[in-house]
Amino acid sequence: MIPPEHTYLFDLQGYLVLEGILGAQDLARLNEAFDEHAGPGSDRFRGYLEWDEAYRRLLDHPAIVPYLAEWIDPAFRLDHHYGIASEPGKPAHELHLGATPHHRSAYYDVRGGRIYCGLTVVSWALRDMSPGQGGFACIPGSHKANFSCPGDYATFARNPGCVVELPQRAGDVIIFTEALTHGAFPWTAAHQRRSVLFKYSPGHLAWADWSEPPAGLLDLLTPAQRSLFRPPYVTSARERRPPATAPSTGAPKAAQLAQTLDLCQGHPGRTVARPWPYTARLGPCSSASAPRTSASSCPRRRFTTSPPATGSRRRADDERPRRAGRGAPAGRR
Repeated sequence: MIPPEHTYLFDLQGYLVLEGILGAQDLARLNEAFDEHAGPGSDRFRGYLEWDEAYRRLLDHPAIVPYLAEWIDPAFRLDHHYGIASEPGKPAHELHLGATPHHRSAYYDVRGGRIYCGLTVVSWALRDMSPGQGGFACIPGSHKANFSCPGDYATFARNPGCVVELPQRAGDVIIFTEALTHGAFPWTAAHQRRSVLFKYSPGHLAWADWSEPPAGLLDLLTPAQRSLFRPPYVTSARERRPPATAPSTGAPKAAQLAQTLDLCQGHPGRTVARPWPYTARLGPCSSASAPRTSASSCPRRRFTTSPPATGSRRRADDERPRRAGRGAPAGRR
């Protein structure tokens, strides 16, 4: 259960800071893996899910899953991810996005007392970002702004006080909607800034083209984590149950992913459902490298049209326009 004050703050500001989620042991392991695989000068780094289990645990950390399920979608998916490693003297990263102009993937809405977010970011701090050192910057409340951010605010040429810095201690996490106008102040600390960012979307939405997870990664993930890598789809109310056993680790990569995607590898409250009018049959694939040009031709997605149930739609002749003031369809009197 999310505390009501957290929902209030997220709606008010467009972000929420959760303090002290990671302990010293986790942080030590994360930073040691970074030093081994990335090191200085990495700037934006990727591939860390294959470095160490400590990074993979962040994917579906129990401290964040309730927020993602409630504010994004019970069937949220991982859209993309990367890390930021800023060296001392790193210049500012210009402010971008916001509620206006509207972005079809980065939106924020509230209906019936519930938050609906598009692309949403979970940013984990691996090192301290103290006040005045720079790092994450945003305009609180801009996820509901009706006008575009002025250009001189976005470039940090002028700040009347609306652009703020969000300090973090190592182990803190920021959850923010991509509809929030955000960027980064120049990094002025003597140490390297290290943040790991995971960007999640509702099940039906993708920021960019879906791509298959890297070779070998699926074998390292739990069934629940694999489910986050499924392609986007439209959900329905039909719930799908988790399997009794995980897919065979000896199966080909594409087949293994297909077995996982066909069933909800669920956290409590997560549902994955078949869209109507298509039934997604995600079965083993005969060729992991088969070419595809669209979601419907993906070798792991074989769609079959499912006709509506009897009586669920009017007859074809009832689809015709009706005459004004008449109850019968045009052409029938």
